[in-house]
Amino acid sequence: AALGIEEELLEKIRVAPGDGIAGRAFVERRALLLHGKADRQRWQILRERDDVESAISAPLLHGARVLGVLNLSHAKRKSQFDEEDLRFVEELAQLDARILARADEFGRLLRDSQLNRLEAQLRRALAGSEPLCGRLHASCALVAESLQIRVAELWLSDPETGAQSLR
Repeated sequence: AALGIEEELLEKIRVAPGDGIAGRAFVERRALLLHGKADRQRWQILRERDDVESAISAPLLHGARVLGVLNLSHAKRKSQFDEEDLRFVEELAQLDARILARADEFGRLLRDSQLNRLEAQLRRALAGSEPLCGRLHASCALVAESLQIRVAELWLSDPETGAQSLR
């Protein structure tokens, strides 16, 4: 997420681990405080930023993973941030990382639950007593509804010939 940055710029401002201040904070797994313009050579700056005079970049650490980097910057004052601000941003980054990890875990659990429910519904539909054509139709309808698509196709494999046929 980015505040104050236009949507089309987001892809352009992503950096690889190790590149720039945010990339260095990511790789070194520690927060960095910048006073004044960043030196291109020291920080391996790819693009000159005229809109940053001071900044803090803090890694979003969760367990052994770095989920991203929290960046704060000021466009006009070289000494906008101090060591106290740095400590606060480090704590904020830790909290943000826990929130992001829990949101990701919740999303995975929700997807797993939906897939398990769909699998159980498909097993019931395919095990029914109506003719195969009707069971396949019901199965396709379940998949289409679950994936929120209009059409689902089911390919059956013939165990004897290995051929596949569309149903």
